Amino acid sequence: MAKGLRALYIRNILYLNLKNSNVVVGKNLGCQLSDMSYAIVLKAEQEDVEAPARYLTRFDMSTPEVSDHRYSRKTDVYFMGKLMLAVLLNL
Repeated sequence: MAKGLRALYIRNILYLNLKNSNVVVGKNLGCQLSDMSYAIVLKAEQEDVEAPARYLTRFDMSTPEVSDHRYSRKTDVYFMGKLMLAVLLNL
């Protein structure tokens, strides 16, 4: 997952839809990200973006920044952390 997000960040793309149903696990436990429908391309040197509330996948997984409808790489990293915690706790 981290490698996939890094590849997107290099291209200035925010994923914004990281949840268990959008992570495909293949042979050798390789992960791929699917469903790029919420992805946003940032302009050069832009660190965050204001977006409609529909970009939020689940309220219980939301970051503090989302209350202002501001999204950044921190948002994706936060979602990844919540997803990894759910996997570790077998939720």
